[in-house]
Amino acid sequence: MRHLHLHLRLPAVLGMLAVVAAALTGPADARVVERGVIDESFSDSGEDFCDVPGLDVTFEGTVHIAYTWKTRGAAQLAYYAEHAEFRNRITNVANGTYVTSHERTMSKDLKVVDLGGGLLDIVWFGTGNATVYDSSGKAIARNPGQVRFHVVIDVHDPADPEDDEEISSELILGSTGRSDDFCSAVVPALS
Repeated sequence: MRHLHLHLRLPAVLGMLAVVAAALTGPADARVVERGVIDESFSDSGEDFCDVPGLDVTFEGTVHIAYTWKTRGAAQLAYYAEHAEFRNRITNVANGTYVTSHERTMSKDLKVVDLGGGLLDIVWFGTGNATVYDSSGKAIARNPGQVRFHVVIDVHDPADPEDDEEISSELILGSTGRSDDFCSAVVPALS
């Protein structure tokens, strides 16, 4: 009888130990897979800017992006987040007048689900502020707010992010802030 009693208790004891072990380890921790900074300068030119015949401009600017890839959750799927800052100057070639813009944004994946077959279902959001200034430094256009998107990505080869392909994209939440028309503000300032 003592032997039978031990056999009845052993599964209960082992089950309790498994519950305690799971409670002590907790959920899968986030792990940084990659972290980096991108700093770039650029310049270019364009004709008929904002579809205005004869409005030829030059573009100069800088981009600073700090990004992180972290794995999260039980499946340890990769989540992306970035902080970005853009500074641009657009100059009218004919008269030298210019506008500048400054944008600071933060975007990140909110939810990543593995659909199988190399497909990832991602909900991400971006938030930030963009302001355009005339050559005297006066703000002439603003675009603050937040947006949310739902995208499906085919990762093809998980080891090669360059071959990822966007299968679908849907705007879930349009801009929550003021969205001034860029060309309506910039064209008069460049004239």
